[in-house]
Amino acid sequence: WNFGPENDEIKTVEQIVTSLCKKFGKVKYTTDKIKHFHETQCLKLDISKAKKELGLKQRWNTNIALDKIADWTKAYQQKKDVRKVCIEQIKDFMKG
Repeated sequence: WNFGPENDEIKTVEQIVTSLCKKFGKVKYTTDKIKHFHETQCLKLDISKAKKELGLKQRWNTNIALDKIADWTKAYQQKKDVRKVCIEQIKDFMKG
């Protein structure tokens, strides 16, 4: 079983990292320009089975999902009650 974004929501690793850096503020990253090995340009999960057999429908787009990841991580870093954050995020997700 694979769960992932719809085709129009697929992002590159660099797009994800750039987005998360913006959400965290003064976080920066660098890339190694030297190619050490071949890497596939696009890794994508086949979610067709979950869509067909479970009726999977995307509730959050990639940006909202990254917002939730950032919110949880910031709560963890600030030693807040991450269980409470998880429960609130689950409730928010279930509203659809």
